[in-house]
Amino acid sequence: MSGASASAKPSALRRQVATIVVAAMFLALLVYTWSAGTRLDPVAKFERPDHHYAVIVLRKHGLWPGRPGQSGDAPGVVRLVDRSGQVLNETPVEMVQLVENVDWQERRVVIKLVADWPLPD
Repeated sequence: MSGASASAKPSALRRQVATIVVAAMFLALLVYTWSAGTRLDPVAKFERPDHHYAVIVLRKHGLWPGRPGQSGDAPGVVRLVDRSGQVLNETPVEMVQLVENVDWQERRVVIKLVADWPLPD
């Protein structure tokens, strides 16, 4: 009888270890998924000729890499920043490739189909 209870203990221990390993793997996957979805990679920068402002296009880093040549299909964020890097305005974009041209005007910056922002005084 003592042999049966002794063999049950290692089996229960193996189940506990397996449960801990599976839980740790699941937690690691959750952390990786969360961190991958929050990272932004710069893909383009459009600077105003006087260098006082810039428009920066950032692509959201996806969990799974896309096929070659599809980085422009990725969603992202477009930011207007001043020369110190302070974010003055921001808008999400469904595809970063939508930002092809930035029209710097005297008091505005216009990004066709994406944004029309006033510039600070």
